[in-house]
Amino acid sequence: MITEIKDIEEEIDCKINIRFRPDNWGLNNEFWGVQIDNSITPIYCCNCESQLDNFYRLHGGRYGYVGFVNCKCGAQIHCVDSDNIVEYLDTTTSVNGNTISKYYIDFVRLYQLDNISFLKIKEHFNFDIFSYYKYQTVDLKDIIYKLEKDFNCQPIKVNSNSADKFDKLPETVNKWLDILKMIEENTATNSTLPKAGRSWWQKLFGS
Repeated sequence: MITEIKDIEEEIDCKINIRFRPDNWGLNNEFWGVQIDNSITPIYCCNCESQLDNFYRLHGGRYGYVGFVNCKCGAQIHCVDSDNIVEYLDTTTSVNGNTISKYYIDFVRLYQLDNISFLKIKEHFNFDIFSYYKYQTVDLKDIIYKLEKDFNCQPIKVNSNSADKFDKLPETVNKWLDILKMIEENTATNSTLPKAGRSWWQKLFGS
């Protein structure tokens, strides 16, 4: 089932789980490191070529089919995810039963949750995140909180990031992308991470 997210509290409540796997998997054992299981997504309409206003929560479905979303242009966007472990969402936009086009959302790429991103965290903070969370499934929010708490990783503000066809991304993802950008900027200038007061994350949860 796929449902519209109406407020920031519900949005933050959605989990983006990261599985830290020491093994290899896939048809030819080509995958290693991290595997994601995501429950929040933006939606793109191929009919009016725009992002829908709100984000959507993925609750699971039958053989991957989680339902459809109505766009204000009159189109329906039918959604199929990767079933038990949600790494992607395959969408089909139709009008009056006629298929307009398809759009594939790869959450690993869109949210930058690949091995390279976590290796940047490991190198920059001298924090072996792969060993620390070995065999564990961890919500991205908890990883961000640990970086803030233990490594003083607190960007001054959370930017509204865009990627691919999407003008906005979930706040948790914005925070993650800002950390990655901050690492790149500080690596380029060889400077230390800026310090800040209580982050939006801490303010929201009263930490």
